[in-house]
Parts: sequence; C-alpha cells; structure tokens
Amino acid sequence: MKKYLDLILLGVAAFFSLLVFVWMALPGLKETLFDTTTNVYNLLDEGAGMVIAFVFMILVFLVSACLCAAALLGKLDKVPFAHFIALGTALFALVAMILFFLTESIVNGGNTSEYIKLGAGAVLCAISGLVAACGLGCFGVSKLLKK
Repeated sequence: MKKYLDLILLGVAAFFSLLVFVWMALPGLKETLFDTTTNVYNLLDEGAGMVIAFVFMILVFLVSACLCAAALLGKLDKVPFAHFIALGTALFALVAMILFFLTESIVNGGNTSEYIKLGAGAVLCAISGLVAACGLGCFGVSKLLKK
C-alpha cells in the first residue's frame, strides 16, 4: 500500500481537478445533472476572479496529471522538487476555490456568495477542488517528511 500511496494521492488530485475543470467550463452541465431552477453562471460574465479560478484549476489539473504520469512510469523520484511543486499547486487549488466563492460577493458587493444558491453542482465543484488540493498537499507533505 505504501508503494501506491503517491499514485493514489496524485490520481485523486488529477481526477477531482478534472471534475472541477469540467464543472467550471460547462456550467450548463450542472443545471442538467442537478436540475437546478436558478440561472447557471456564465464564466466570462463573472469578472476576473472567476477566470483566474478557472485558469488555476487548469494548472492544477495539468500539474497533477503530469505528476501522476511520472508516478505511473516510476520516474517520480527523478522529478526535482516534486514535493514543492505539489504543495504550490495545492495552494493554487485553494486560491481557486476561494475565488470561486468570493467572486460573486466581490462583484455584487454582497456578503455571501450566490454560487451556493446554484445547487449541488457549485457545491460539488468546490468540494472537488478541496479534495484535489488535499491530495496534492498530502503528497507534498509525505514527500517532504521522507526527505
């Protein structure tokens, strides 16, 4: 099990960051899947915070997928500073999810995010982003403690 821990953590991070990427790129999918009654947001209409969150999640997916591929090929030990790369990417995922929930309140001057009202899709998007951040963070910490 210890042998596959890196692969499991990076695979979880890659999978859940891909889910966030899909849910943010295709907001209409959330309305179809979860049958929400409110209007689903349009990514580009919500300001720079949402676009930055989207770009950060693309970065998180690419990094976690590359690290997962390196783990599958058995070359993860040859990746320099893989633990710092993973921890930095986990930070990007956390910032993306913070921006995801704060953008609406920043743009409209309200106190709470309106995305929670969009239904289960938006909440699952945020949970998936946090799971991806946890997977990368746990991988980074485990590698850092081994050194």
